[in-house]
Amino acid sequence: MSDQVGLKGRACVPLFFLMFIIILCVTVGYMVLEHKDKTFTYTSSAMGVQIHQILYGSDAEKASKEVREKIEKLEDILSYDIEGSDIDRINGGAGEKWVKTSKETIQLLDKFISISKRSKRTVDPTSLPLISVWGFDGTVAKYPSKNEIDFALENIDYRDIKINYDVDRIKIGKKGEAITLKHVERGAACSAAIDIYKNMKVDYGVVAVGGVVGVYGVKPDNSAWKISVKDPFLYNSEDVRIAALRIKSGYVATFGGKEDKININGSQRNRILNIKTGMPLENDVALVSILHPDAIVANTLSQICCILDRNESQEILNYYGAEAVFVYNDKKIYITPKIRGDFSIIAPEYSMI
Repeated sequence: MSDQVGLKGRACVPLFFLMFIIILCVTVGYMVLEHKDKTFTYTSSAMGVQIHQILYGSDAEKASKEVREKIEKLEDILSYDIEGSDIDRINGGAGEKWVKTSKETIQLLDKFISISKRSKRTVDPTSLPLISVWGFDGTVAKYPSKNEIDFALENIDYRDIKINYDVDRIKIGKKGEAITLKHVERGAACSAAIDIYKNMKVDYGVVAVGGVVGVYGVKPDNSAWKISVKDPFLYNSEDVRIAALRIKSGYVATFGGKEDKININGSQRNRILNIKTGMPLENDVALVSILHPDAIVANTLSQICCILDRNESQEILNYYGAEAVFVYNDKKIYITPKIRGDFSIIAPEYSMI
């Protein structure tokens, strides 16, 4: 009798484990499906670039749509080429009147002026006259005359921008000057996206506004985010990664490469203009990526460092506590010391300096 009971008990053991395995598989399968359901990928366009979002969380889809609407709103108030925007109205009143603007415009312009000052006017918010004479403002690109360049350079000076913080008004003091925030607007858009994620039920995610990438939250395995560095010479290809930078937080802004070149009379010229000479930038820097906790700083420094190169950039990088990756035309890469351990080259034709 006891032997029979023992046999029955032993016969139940495999059945128990079988039921346990089935329940475990169903639970894991449910968790995987739930994770998949909460992951949302969204692509839109604004500010002349594509915006990619990959989010995880119960509010992922809702948050991504709010980001799209927020960036479209920012474009409507910040773009000089949109009629009725804050910047369009400021430029229209240059030398004549104060213009009421949004607080966002004032805050962004104030930060841009501060960075411009720190960079010794390597970039300047009043550089639109020079951009326009080259046709880099969306009109037909052309070689301007020396007189046109000289006249444009005379109308570039951020010190002529007046801001009344008490009543949210801005004035350009000199007629002929004009503001552009194209240097900083993508950083502002990326920062706004991360702010929305923080205020909603988004667990973690990544957003890319053109060349500005922001990450939010901690992945379940606590691993770092891998931000790709694209090949500056093969921009139109789908898989053009030359390296990867691992980060846990912050923003990576990249400037340079083929997408920032423009064809003028059959020759490729850099879209970024040196406001000291009035000419398109010519140096050995193919691309710069900047890592910083502030998206606007990262966005602007990526352009400044493209102009200055790594030696002249060191002072402003140290001031802002930013890290940088410089990719050169000879396919050599320089990385600032603090991030060398988080940087890896993928393409064999590239090497470290």
